[in-house]
Amino acid sequence: MNRYQELKEKHQKDISNFRMFFAFNKKQFDEGMHSIGLEPDDTGAVCRLGSSGGYCRKTDEQDFFDMMKRHDAEIKEATNTPVPAEVSRKRSGTISYLAN
Repeated sequence: MNRYQELKEKHQKDISNFRMFFAFNKKQFDEGMHSIGLEPDDTGAVCRLGSSGGYCRKTDEQDFFDMMKRHDAEIKEATNTPVPAEVSRKRSGTISYLAN
């Protein structure tokens, strides 16, 4: 298996194990909130990860972006190719808060 494929699988495992969820309707949101140990009305404790439908706890926000930056660096090192600017921008911290 080539290095890129190994990294792709490792990165997918990292994302799958990260405490986050995806929701595209209220039922999925409520279930997702429970999956990360919150009640559905605890919206002030979560943030939306860009426009992907992904959510995580505000307390895990920096860990998520650190993981994304590490993934970018590992791909760049393995392929000796810079990560496209549009991908880097998307991973630079686009967060929107559901409540303040």
